[in-house]
Amino acid sequence: MLLRLYKPSPPLAPFIESYIVFEDDGSLKDLPMNIVPNGLPEIAVHYGDHCESHINYPGEVKGGYLYGPHNRPGFFRPRGRIKCLCVLFKPYGVFKIFGHPQVEFRNLAVNLEDICGIDGTDVIEKVALAKTPEEKALAMDSFLSCQYIKAVERSTDIDRELVYIILTKGAVKIRDICKRMDVNIKTLERRFKYTLGLTPKEFATIIRINHAYRLLKTNDSNDIQDVVFECGYYDQSHFINDFKNLTRFTPDVLMKTSDAHVIYLNRIYTY
Repeated sequence: MLLRLYKPSPPLAPFIESYIVFEDDGSLKDLPMNIVPNGLPEIAVHYGDHCESHINYPGEVKGGYLYGPHNRPGFFRPRGRIKCLCVLFKPYGVFKIFGHPQVEFRNLAVNLEDICGIDGTDVIEKVALAKTPEEKALAMDSFLSCQYIKAVERSTDIDRELVYIILTKGAVKIRDICKRMDVNIKTLERRFKYTLGLTPKEFATIIRINHAYRLLKTNDSNDIQDVVFECGYYDQSHFINDFKNLTRFTPDVLMKTSDAHVIYLNRIYTY
């Protein structure tokens, strides 16, 4: 099994967390690989064996896709060896690099050729044919650098609020964010959906559940109520409902059979 992480070039560093090249040895064949929303878009170029996608609708995964920000879970089921390169973006990274409102990609997996034309076709081929993991990452970095240069400059005005939600682990009141920005809820939602593809409430809930997921995985006491309190929920039923909506299973199932729930490339973000 091969797993390599690479940092982006300096001009792209404000927008991209890392590139991941992942190739397994076939041991993950036929295992469902859960995709837990993390509030961020992602690019994946698949150059391995057949893989079934159950994110938007059942279908085969092959080639390169931009996975927009999701507010619901999905899963992959590899039918052979997984080989892929993934781009993990920072908040509004895709918005800045491609210049498209992120609401256009909400809950969608869009082929790179549909977004970038021949450039998208070329980078998929270059990644697949590159001989080393580093060359694959460099090919993607070059492609994204060109897209960034060509994109129309778009300003963002929710930077501080994104950081605030992340620092509070999603345990925020949306009305407090409105007060901080001196805007009404409709204006705030419109700005978030345009830049991030999610409403502020959706993004905060996703960050909150990502944090809860990490706590459950490291919780030695096996007491869900401790996690409920730590994540700022007033009652356990509300927490369980949010958790199940974003992960497809309840917290107690995760704690009892954690090894049975594989997270695709460990892509869940533990803010």
